[in-house]
Amino acid sequence: LKSMDTFLENWDYYEALKKIALDNKTIVGYKNHKYSVQSWEVADLGMSKFNGVHYFLEKPLENEQYLTNKLIVFFMPADKMNATDTKLRTFGNSHWDSLSGSVAKNTYILRIADSNLISGSYYQSTKNFPDFEEKIQQLIKKIAQEHDIITDNIVCYGNSRGATGALYHGLLGNYKVLAADPVIDRRAW
Repeated sequence: LKSMDTFLENWDYYEALKKIALDNKTIVGYKNHKYSVQSWEVADLGMSKFNGVHYFLEKPLENEQYLTNKLIVFFMPADKMNATDTKLRTFGNSHWDSLSGSVAKNTYILRIADSNLISGSYYQSTKNFPDFEEKIQQLIKKIAQEHDIITDNIVCYGNSRGATGALYHGLLGNYKVLAADPVIDRRAW
């Protein structure tokens, strides 16, 4: 099918996919009627990486010395779950690139990929990445420290899968949260 739906069509394929995920590997593409598998340790999503967490940091369009810095931590939605491209599955297709033009001056935007399992773990730890939550929290603190951002000026934002991540990590880090339509139960999918 040239999509991840292939693995939902057959129980044996689904079990093979689970084994790949638990071996800390992911599907990185599809070519010549074959899926490519790669370890998460070497997977390249074309973004920065911190302790296994893939992310993109967007600097403010306007940065005034007399204003305090702020941070939006954007947890990405699961809008391309059946794509064979790893970046689309874990980072989504809706980056809201226009967000930077709609926020206050001195606002950094940290977009975090759900780089765990095959198509993400809703930003939670799993057997193959037992400290994923901790690594995300460390990344947020690292970015905040590097850019002199206090906890009160950090907001976790997301919709769908990202809203689940925003809620969860907002609670873990005691950050403000804006969560739109969080997916709490995947059974519908």
